[in-house]
Amino acid sequence: RTLAAAGRLPSAVAKMQTALPRYPQHAGIALLFPDLLQADGQLQAAVAAYRVALQIGAESADGWFGAGCAHLALNASGVAAACFGRAVALTPRSGPAHYNLGKSLFNLGHIEAAVSAFARAEPLDPQITDMAQASIACIIPGDPRADHLTVLQARRRWADTTARGLVPLNAC
Repeated sequence: RTLAAAGRLPSAVAKMQTALPRYPQHAGIALLFPDLLQADGQLQAAVAAYRVALQIGAESADGWFGAGCAHLALNASGVAAACFGRAVALTPRSGPAHYNLGKSLFNLGHIEAAVSAFARAEPLDPQITDMAQASIACIIPGDPRADHLTVLQARRRWADTTARGLVPLNAC
């Protein structure tokens, strides 16, 4: 982790490759390795490493979240949705897991489920509230449950949040 934090990802990956055979059942090492691969942009290798790591640390919400992120980056939205679904099941109060589940579901064309996932994410993490509201505002017209008033309310909530802190210019 120290090497990765210092921006020396290739060195960190190499160190992990030597540690893995020595500690083949160590969940922490097994789960850190694919995280490092993903951070280094080695997405295919990360996906393969998550597959192995999650056999050891199957109850790791972070592992399932990381695997979902790698699959989402590879446009494998179906697998990503399954991974994020598992992460949500393990940590139901994770805003990022709900949000990324929503992104995956949207990519699959499951608008209703995506809106629901974004709505669950919104109150859980202040850092993603704006993104969740923007996502809802953009896709909610495709949700068959949403009538005109619901669409308007979602878009106004997003606009109010976006406009918070803006100072209007005085007209000349």
